[in-house]
Amino acid sequence: MRLCSICSHFDVRSLLLAAQAQHPLGSRDRSQDFERQENLAHAGYRSFRRGLPRFFKQHADLSSLKLAASECDLCAAIWKQYSESAQPQELTAESLSSGLGKEQIYIGTTPWDRDLHALPHVAAFQHGDRGIIRTLAWFEACAPRGQEPSDHQDLLARSIYDHSGSEECLSLAQHWLQTCIHEHKECNVRTHTKSRLPTRVIDTKFSGNTPPMAKLVDGEGRADAFAALSYCWGGERDLILTRATETNLRTGLELRRFPATLRDAITMVWKLKIRYIWIDAVCIMQDSPDDWAREAAKMRDVYKGAVVTIAAASASKASGGLFCERAPPNSYCHLDWLTGDEQSARIFLRPGSELWDTTLSTSSINTRGWTLQETLLAPRSLWFGRQQISFECSRGNIDEAGRSTGAVETYRSKAFMQRMSRKKRQMILYKTFRAIHIPPLVRVYYISFSYIPRDRSLKSLYRNMVTYQTVFLQGLLPTPALSGLADDFHQLTGDTYFAGLWKADIIRGLNWQRGPLRKKLPSGRVEDVTSHPKFLAPSWSWASILGKSVRFLTGFQESNKIIQSAKVISIETEPSTEDPYGKLKGGYIMLRGPFLDLGVRDPRCKPELGSKLSVLLEKISCTLNSANTAQSHEFLQKHKSHERQRFSLFHLCTWMQEEPIKWTEVSLLLLESCPEGSYKRVANFSIRISMDLLLRDDFQSASWKKQMVRIV
Repeated sequence: MRLCSICSHFDVRSLLLAAQAQHPLGSRDRSQDFERQENLAHAGYRSFRRGLPRFFKQHADLSSLKLAASECDLCAAIWKQYSESAQPQELTAESLSSGLGKEQIYIGTTPWDRDLHALPHVAAFQHGDRGIIRTLAWFEACAPRGQEPSDHQDLLARSIYDHSGSEECLSLAQHWLQTCIHEHKECNVRTHTKSRLPTRVIDTKFSGNTPPMAKLVDGEGRADAFAALSYCWGGERDLILTRATETNLRTGLELRRFPATLRDAITMVWKLKIRYIWIDAVCIMQDSPDDWAREAAKMRDVYKGAVVTIAAASASKASGGLFCERAPPNSYCHLDWLTGDEQSARIFLRPGSELWDTTLSTSSINTRGWTLQETLLAPRSLWFGRQQISFECSRGNIDEAGRSTGAVETYRSKAFMQRMSRKKRQMILYKTFRAIHIPPLVRVYYISFSYIPRDRSLKSLYRNMVTYQTVFLQGLLPTPALSGLADDFHQLTGDTYFAGLWKADIIRGLNWQRGPLRKKLPSGRVEDVTSHPKFLAPSWSWASILGKSVRFLTGFQESNKIIQSAKVISIETEPSTEDPYGKLKGGYIMLRGPFLDLGVRDPRCKPELGSKLSVLLEKISCTLNSANTAQSHEFLQKHKSHERQRFSLFHLCTWMQEEPIKWTEVSLLLLESCPEGSYKRVANFSIRISMDLLLRDDFQSASWKKQMVRIV
């Protein structure tokens, strides 16, 4: 352990104890007024603690830190993490000695939430003008297994094993699973260890001590324990179920014949003492569109029924495998755990870039449209990441290092759907008791939630869910990838699902924009992806175009006041399979509301100066001609010119915010006529008319007429 003259005075134990002693923002702190405490607790800060960004004064600036890094392990760890994430221009001698680079460096802790993060993180900061704080590096404080300090072990994570396929990791996974099955009541309310088997499964009943082969068998409606695999194909099709391979798969294949991810998953479930595993590539006929459509519609039941879903988070393709080597702990910065004893224990700092939460969010498996559904529907998930293995159930998440963490986004937790389902059952029970005049003894239990606000909250969370998932996708998030969740939302709310949107929430849902999807050409030039050759969804659905993140313009704040200008007359979608939540081959929505005919002029053309509605049309034109807007991205994918084509605006709604800044916005659909007399959505505009008097005058003086429009 090498430390410079400054870092030798740093006491990591004192820092973590000080962080633990911080009062949660939502606690009953006498220094806070009661109303503030209640607001903080309601906002989710009940266990949130502020960080300690100025606990230990380290080097005077970045230049000093860089110089000391050659002789000090702690300085080297901070500098390495900062230099790997900084831009090249930020590492020049000039940048290191100017601006934030010349500011004092401190070591402290980041803000943390006991329920979400379990442990505070050690971090290095610089403080600039106007309250700006730059985080240079952050770490998890860990103790080597078997060499833990004698006190406050709960403030430390543990060292991870050398290989995720080791006997220690497999034993840990088995312990997690058995503990959940036998001790977690909340995880076993709706799930059982034995469920109806899928149509086909892989049988892992082996003879001897090692699994020599596996074979495909029919479920035949039997009930038994089975696992499921969530993974990335990565374009590989080395072993799939087809008419040509079915006989060999049913006879049985040696495990070495399976791609690494499938082989490791089969080995894993065998060691977990689970006989069957469902893997889409070898359990669905890949050369039969009918079988694929039929089985895809059952995937929600497969993941719901699996006793555990194994997630191959470290592999980007089927040949990647579940298991991988890890960095040895001797490559980290080690520090003494100073207790006052002559012989102090030693801990080490694991870089934040290696933590489970950080690497999982950027792993290939999170670019799959199906991952969110598979994660939420599965009662239990066993994640095999590059850095750690982790187990997730309704009680939360626990990783190999010993951290018990929670989902930052409510809807990302398994407990969310199960909690909503329990409340739905409570509602049914209450209504039943009331109908037969039994004294409502359950009323106290039922009063803890409100069905109608919960229904609205679910719709808001669904919009949030779509937004979150599409941020990570490289292109299209197909509506079948959310079909299982859509079915659950339907069961909870009784609402009807249409192409990724909900009927009762349709006006809000129509207010979407989707970020541009760009691809890099061999020349190095980047260009926008144009339209998809096949029909994806009706033009009013966010699934109708290729793109990245979906953003719903009315936001997720249900408190925003919405005045709907449009009314839904009818809506219909035409599924291409038996799954009502799956792929579509057509659909329309009939709306009645304020309609403004713009004529035959292409809306990208600039209006003449001083002409009627010139300010409004100028704004639309500029937005459509800008290469970086969601509107231009959507317009380029959808616009198809034809003879006598006309363009129009349709006013969906107006929404207002009172705090913290008062404003009024109108939401407009840009429509173009189709040859058969219908209209097609080609863009959506959110225009803040409260900030621009000329724009507001144009909007209010326009010749809006109530009209029925059919949008396909």
